[in-house]
Amino acid sequence: MVSNESRVRIVSAPENVNYDEIAKILLDSSRKNSSGYNSIELLSSVSLDPPLEKIDTIGVRTFDNKYYESSMTLRFSKDGKIKVPVVMSRSKAKLSDLYKVTGGDYNFGVSKQGLEFSVQSGQDHIGVHSQQNRPITTSLLDRDVTTLFGLTETVINTAYEMESKVIDLNIFAKPRIYILNPQRSFEDDTTAFIENLKRTTLMGEKPKTTFDDIGGCEAAKEELKLLAYGLIHPESYKKWRLDYPKGILLEGPSGNGKTMLAQATANSVSTSFFSVGAADIGNMYYGMSEKLMSAVFDAAKEKAPSIIFIDELDSIAPHRKGSHEATQKVVSTLLTKMDGIRKLENVVTFAATNYLEGVDNAILRRFDKKIEVPMLNQAARESVFRIHCKGKLVDKIDYDKLVRQSVNLSGSDVKAIVNSCFEQKLKKDIESGGQMKVCPVTQEDLEAALGHYVKSIKKMPESLALYIC
Repeated sequence: MVSNESRVRIVSAPENVNYDEIAKILLDSSRKNSSGYNSIELLSSVSLDPPLEKIDTIGVRTFDNKYYESSMTLRFSKDGKIKVPVVMSRSKAKLSDLYKVTGGDYNFGVSKQGLEFSVQSGQDHIGVHSQQNRPITTSLLDRDVTTLFGLTETVINTAYEMESKVIDLNIFAKPRIYILNPQRSFEDDTTAFIENLKRTTLMGEKPKTTFDDIGGCEAAKEELKLLAYGLIHPESYKKWRLDYPKGILLEGPSGNGKTMLAQATANSVSTSFFSVGAADIGNMYYGMSEKLMSAVFDAAKEKAPSIIFIDELDSIAPHRKGSHEATQKVVSTLLTKMDGIRKLENVVTFAATNYLEGVDNAILRRFDKKIEVPMLNQAARESVFRIHCKGKLVDKIDYDKLVRQSVNLSGSDVKAIVNSCFEQKLKKDIESGGQMKVCPVTQEDLEAALGHYVKSIKKMPESLALYIC
């Protein structure tokens, strides 16, 4: 792994990654999927802070059950100022110094929005053939995956260093190992995955969040309350010859309450709530993702009335032109389910995005009701501060002063600041062996936490930005 100076660490606990089991699955030709290879995700999609967007996946696969390739994909924010090739050029020295691949090499593929790299890849188009891949052994898998985690850490931290951004984050590797039963067909296993999704991931539970739990967003709340009334009293829409929206899209910067607004709407009308993100339907098996997307709508229909909430719509339904075939199929499935021949009764689709331009145009047209959830203004930030301090041990607080010092911060930022104050109290209590007397969080505590938080996320100096570009 990387040195102790790293701010982002990928933690691979021995109990989480069983390389003997991974080798066994890769060597078994009966476990091939419909695309003709064995594949295992060692780290599924993980969201990151700008200018990075996410780690798409880290995994290993084999086509011939003799040799394997291990690879990962890292995405940078589409609107970030940072240049991917510059990150790579600054990372290369660290990569060569810190990580050695015995009997192999690294391969890098760089695009405008991201980079892909692998340990001894078998991609013919870059001149490396499959017979040059790594033989499937437990020791090599252990070594190469550890190296791959380290490579990922180095590139991530290099990008944050260039932005002068302070990050302290542990990412835990929890492999998704799908073992196909040799006696079952691929379609049988597809059905098993969908049924498991219905039982575990999508329980259709009714959220506990209310509109009172959300600070600010007053205009959005009013629109959603009107829509909620229409769900309870559909005759009111019919009275005025109105069609209820096919889809409701919440658009705005991250961390300002889009998900909570959808949950509060579901709570106010006592409907089942199905939340789905890219990680829920993303799957390494060919044809599985669109089946899982379809399963979401089928499960919601079974528990109608219900609300489906699609988070980060831009990552699930990006523009189809130039995108991967699997992505195109997911988008087509979503279009069919939202506006197909068979009309969904008592099922409403909500979605949220902070990158409207990245969503497929046909999908955008299906969301005929768009609600903006903007950055918090002063009154909204004060409301959020009060909500997160409510019921907690706090001294007399000058909220006006906090609001003036927290310009451009989101609701999730405010929550993090308040929580950090209590975390500091807990830390001191632990250090004292539990002997510390309970005392309230003061104005000074909050201002100190706010100052530290603002400093940690401040943008890089303009002069440095010009130098990098």
